[in-house]
Amino acid sequence: MGGDPAQALPAAAAVEILHNFSLVHDDIEDGDETRRHRPTVWKLWGVPQAINAGDAMFALA
Repeated sequence: MGGDPAQALPAAAAVEILHNFSLVHDDIEDGDETRRHRPTVWKLWGVPQAINAGDAMFALA
């Protein structure tokens, strides 16, 4: 398609960060304790901190 990959990087990073925001919040809602065989953010740090981390990712994206 052409174009400079460096120009696409900020948008690609934003999509990835937004996706991770959704995973953090989804794990809380579903009560999932692991993701990819590792403890979820809420399981490690608690629900309030996980919500803050997810919201920070949303704001950053």
